[in-house]
Amino acid sequence: MLSKLMDGLYDLFNILSDAALSFEGHPNNTTKEHLEVLFNYGFRRVSYGIQDYTPKVQKAINRIQPWENVNKAHSQALAVGYESISHDLVYGLPFQTLEMMKVKVENTIKLKPHRISLYSYAHVPRVIGVGQMAYDVEDLPSPSEKQELFQFATKELLKAGYEEVGMDHFALPDDELRLAKKNGNLSRNFMGYTTKYNEQLMGLGMSAISSGSQGYAQNEKGLKQYLDQVASNNNPIVKGHLNTEKQFLTAKLITQLICNYYVQIPDSLKTLESFKKTGKQLDAFIDEGFIVLSDNLLQVNEKGKPFIRLICSAFDEFIDFNSTKNQYSKAI
Repeated sequence: MLSKLMDGLYDLFNILSDAALSFEGHPNNTTKEHLEVLFNYGFRRVSYGIQDYTPKVQKAINRIQPWENVNKAHSQALAVGYESISHDLVYGLPFQTLEMMKVKVENTIKLKPHRISLYSYAHVPRVIGVGQMAYDVEDLPSPSEKQELFQFATKELLKAGYEEVGMDHFALPDDELRLAKKNGNLSRNFMGYTTKYNEQLMGLGMSAISSGSQGYAQNEKGLKQYLDQVASNNNPIVKGHLNTEKQFLTAKLITQLICNYYVQIPDSLKTLESFKKTGKQLDAFIDEGFIVLSDNLLQVNEKGKPFIRLICSAFDEFIDFNSTKNQYSKAI
């Protein structure tokens, strides 16, 4: 079945010979056969969503996957010949403690994945729905505890030989992602950091998001609705957004800033009336010692790098810093 799917994709698209092919596996059900089939089609990278190793946390987030499963999936990928294996870790999960984070980091370092994503848990049940209603806000680490989890994990990963690539991402020194950062070729899209810039991102499947210079589009989130649309030969897109020229420039600016920690702010943005809110927020970051702004060149200091998400969000016209509603992922 997997081969049939790949044959169909190769018939529809012209896959470049130097394309960087990767996929997200699941430690519980990605088999050696899956890995071998995709390897034969040119895939050389695989990412596993680990989240956490503690049974209590896994039960709360409905993600039961023992260490043995992760170890097996990781080892099989290496044996097949995958050149880059990534682990996704999450801090700030319900019931998560510093001791649990120590176990998670120790287990991760044992396997030494080439790349690590250390994501901040976002509690937005209004958006996620039932999946985040199995626990209360009181079950989550406090902001100070959450920051402690992040700082501990970062310290241990750096000690183990990893280098920071950008927001939430770490890689071994000889990994392509780290080399792209060093050479100034790092880029970022919906899926995270990448070694190659591409303005177009096509999402295939239920709830997938596509993006381009003109805007964004998302497919149907419900399985039945998605299948009904496909069966009727309709485009399964359920919603989207067309960028204004300002939004296009802002998105490009944020990408440069989040990859390089510096950016030249174009006069076309600074002279807009709507930039006043951004300017006030940037002044606050200057006062905190997070950034330096001179002749339109914004540079992020070492002190400000852990807060790059907040610094970038200052340019987002849709974020209200004074709102008490928890609509988006928090920086901490």
